[in-house]
Amino acid sequence: MTVSVEVAAIREFLAGCPPFDELPAEMLGRAASKVQIAYYRAGDPGAVLDYSSPRLYVVRTGAFEVRDSEGQLLDRVEPGGYFGYPSVADRRRYHQPADSD
Repeated sequence: MTVSVEVAAIREFLAGCPPFDELPAEMLGRAASKVQIAYYRAGDPGAVLDYSSPRLYVVRTGAFEVRDSEGQLLDRVEPGGYFGYPSVADRRRYHQPADSD
């Protein structure tokens, strides 16, 4: 089976990011093949993320500021960091605005 250049690059990136660096090679490859890539610019209104279905967001470049519904900063996520995991862990919907930087 041939691995695309994109999947190979995603796999390599994830392999350097905890906790993904702890995954067995086969599981890491499967995870990399399921990644959906999105690009956001700072201040882009499209950067308001959809938490209507469980997703885990991983920052590759730049940063994301995760804020509560009142606009208070909850976290600034740098490359290799991730957010959205509460929705993945319990499969519930959450609303947390995020903005690219």
